[in-house]
Amino acid sequence: MVRMISSINPDPYNIRLVAKGQNRLTDREKKAVYYLLQGMNSKEGAFKLGVSESAFGNILQAVRGKYGARDTNGLIALFFPLDREFWSEKLNSKGNRIARLLVRGESTEAIATEFGCSKCTLSTYCGKYIYRKLGIRSRIELGALHYRELLRNPFEGMPKA
Repeated sequence: MVRMISSINPDPYNIRLVAKGQNRLTDREKKAVYYLLQGMNSKEGAFKLGVSESAFGNILQAVRGKYGARDTNGLIALFFPLDREFWSEKLNSKGNRIARLLVRGESTEAIATEFGCSKCTLSTYCGKYIYRKLGIRSRIELGALHYRELLRNPFEGMPKA
């Protein structure tokens, strides 16, 4: 996975990824990423942006292409400092490790291999344990939850000067 430095400003749509030699995001791409990070599905994001669902998907595909993300979860992972986890009190150590890998954009197959279980078992574990404990329904919502908490508490968990 490509590692990049992210800069998130609480001002909506002012999302910048800073990376050597990478193109900047257009205003439409910034809005699409913002809606994605808010946990909206493609239908809701397309409605907010005033485009069709397929056009919304194409916009996100262009952003993924600019930053080398292989899928939507990889794109979401580019925007999060992964050293801070807001769900750690609610999950046990196994749940925390799985949630961290999900937010980083690792595939279900890779995570299942790491934990020595099947993809089906991992999906069931995520749905019945991780997502239910956090009050969410998908890994994209997990990323959006992390993003919202990061904006709500930007300095929580940071080392003090």
